[in-house]
Amino acid sequence: MTDGRRIDVQGKRYAPSNRVRELVIYSVNGTDRAYHRCEQAPIITSSFTPAAQRANAELDRPLRLIDSRALGRCVSGGRPPRGT
Repeated sequence: MTDGRRIDVQGKRYAPSNRVRELVIYSVNGTDRAYHRCEQAPIITSSFTPAAQRANAELDRPLRLIDSRALGRCVSGGRPPRGT
């Protein structure tokens, strides 16, 4: 059953030394929000660069950025990841 909201979850599987950069933030925001009209577009990955976090913070409606630590805490019985 759906409540009518559009949500697109992006999972990025990169090597631990290769973090998600700001270009991904801009791409997901533009594609999922503007083109697909999604209300939410969380990105789940191992980690984000500081530039990606800054780019996200500067958006009118920041995306939900969830890193592996937050996801791991949730899987271990902690509270759901809030993202950044």
